[in-house]
Amino acid sequence: MLDFLIRHQTDVMLSLSSICAITTFFVFLSGSLEKGRKRAKKVER
Repeated sequence: MLDFLIRHQTDVMLSLSSICAITTFFVFLSGSLEKGRKRAKKVER
């Protein structure tokens, strides 16, 4: 098991950092959508 981790260390790190980047992107995207929806509700009134 340790040999596997040593051989594939960069692949594992790339996978984890990609997951973090995608999660950050979606959090940012959902935050901006919520602000846009709040603005749209204020305009409609």
